Formats: sequence, structure tokens, C-alpha cells
Amino acid sequence: MLLSEKFEDVIHLRMSREHNGQPLYWTSAFFVDGILIDTGPSYTAQELKDFLITHPPKMIVNTHYHEDHIGGNHLLSETFGCPIYASQNAIPLIATRPRLHPYQELVWGYPEPSCPLPLSEEIETGKYTFLVVPTPGHSVDHITLVEKERGWFFTGDLIPGERVKTIRREEKIEEIISSIAKLRKIKTQRMILFSGTGRIFFDGRKTTDMLLSYLSDLKDKVADCYYSGLRPAEIVERLFGGEDPRRILTQDQFSIENLVQSIIEAIESKSLS
Repeated sequence: MLLSEKFEDVIHLRMSREHNGQPLYWTSAFFVDGILIDTGPSYTAQELKDFLITHPPKMIVNTHYHEDHIGGNHLLSETFGCPIYASQNAIPLIATRPRLHPYQELVWGYPEPSCPLPLSEEIETGKYTFLVVPTPGHSVDHITLVEKERGWFFTGDLIPGERVKTIRREEKIEEIISSIAKLRKIKTQRMILFSGTGRIFFDGRKTTDMLLSYLSDLKDKVADCYYSGLRPAEIVERLFGGEDPRRILTQDQFSIENLVQSIIEAIESKSLS
């Protein structure tokens, strides 16, 4: 399933594998002035290729290596002869076959390995200049593309919304906060966030301020629980009333406890330094 809509010069492409005619999980790619930002999961690669026949990309840029963002890399690069670019940390991860949990294989599928080239600090197109900003936290290789004149921020999976409840085991909350704060400091007349989860936040400053405030408050609450001797599972129960069902569905990969544990690790790291 592929849906498209246009905002200014940006074509927003929402993609999902279907089950009984219903989307399983939306993910997004964005096409602007010859650049295709992310390529969705492997299950929708053919649909994306068919759509792009009338919008042939000159290059592909991956925000990070996760399977729901690189699944169309190989097919699209072969079809259109366009290079793929990613951060230096992403290149070896995209070039190898990942190990997926069953739910990842079901929803997104295995991406065929591809061979990206390293990104420079800027990308020039005929009309726009995109800053390449390292924004780790969701993953070690994550980047954001920023077009300062238009106030466009292509944030991948860094900013899912005004709140975050479950995260992957490898995500680092302190790095996410630092990356969001870094974007917040970039001087633009407006801040429009194009999220890889399918949402566009037209008041990005409000969205990021709300998310940073929420995370700051959550850190304080977790710290209080931690210093009172509660264990992570007990903190989840105290602050959230129990675990999220996604923990079972994703074999513990996404959970509230991962979020709490990441905050505790940051607390312990600071106490040791």
C-alpha cells in the first residue's frame, strides 16, 4: 500500500504492507528536488518504484539503517541508476543482511543489502541546500536533513511525536535529547518536521519543546523512583500503570522498561563520572 500527498515541493510517500486490506504499520519516504529520503520497507519497494517512474530520483539518502527505511534501496538504485548515501556509521550496517525479529520480518521484511556512499556535510540540488546533521539516539548512525531556507527538517525516527512511551533496547534517551536540542538551535524562520513515522509537524518548535519537556519531567520522576530503591519493572508500574502490549508483540524489543532503563543508565553514568 502506498499513498502520496504533496506539501510545497515535498512529496510525502506513506507505505505499509497490507493484511486483509489493512495497513500493518505506516512508514514514510520523502521526495524533493531529485532526492529520495529513505525508501521504506522491502514489501513496498515495487510500489515505490512504480510511483517514481514519473519522478525518477537522482540520489537516495538514508536517515538510518533500520529495515523500514532502506528496504527499497537496492531495487530503486538498480532501476534508476542513482547513488545511495548514508552516514559513515550506517554504511556497513546497510551493506549486510540484518538479523530481524519475527515481527520485523512480518511487517517490513528483509532489505536486500546495498552499498551507500558516505554523506558530506551538505547536499546541493538544483533548488535547495540540505545540511546533514548527525542526530544519534534512535540509532547510532541516525542523521537529519535540514533545508534552512524553507525550514524543512527530515528527522527520520528521531522525533515520533510530543511524547514517547516505548523505545528499542539500543536507543539512548540522553543522545535523543541532545540531538533534538541540536536541531532546536538551528536558526530558521519556521521548523516543519517530516517524520519517518508518517506524521508532519507543522509547528516543529512546539513539538520539540513539548517532547523535551516531557522527557525532562520523566527523567526526574524515574530518578526519584530509582533513588528510592525501585527496580525498573516497579518504576514502569508506578509511573505508567504497567507495561505496553508492544513488548510482547516485539519480543521485548520495544517496551516502556527499555525507556526507563535508558534513563537509569544515564543516571548511573553521571554518578560515576
